[in-house]
Amino acid sequence: MAKLGACKRFWQTYAWSKGQLSKSANLSQYKNGQTLAGHTVDLNDALGGEGWWDTNPQRVEKPVNNCQAGLKLDEWERDVSGK
Repeated sequence: MAKLGACKRFWQTYAWSKGQLSKSANLSQYKNGQTLAGHTVDLNDALGGEGWWDTNPQRVEKPVNNCQAGLKLDEWERDVSGK
């Protein structure tokens, strides 16, 4: 698919790779069926250029302050415990 230019980013599973890792892969699954926080997950390596989000902190000249003093919560908004 990379040679055909089918998309810009690629995820590769180990299941059908015969131990080979494509130079075009941005994500690589290396283990599946693992348990994390009580859920079954697959483990993947990020290889760069995934295209999701920038993990470098950005400098903000004027931070936004959306806090509005004096706002009151409805009863249901105060009790998030559900009790």
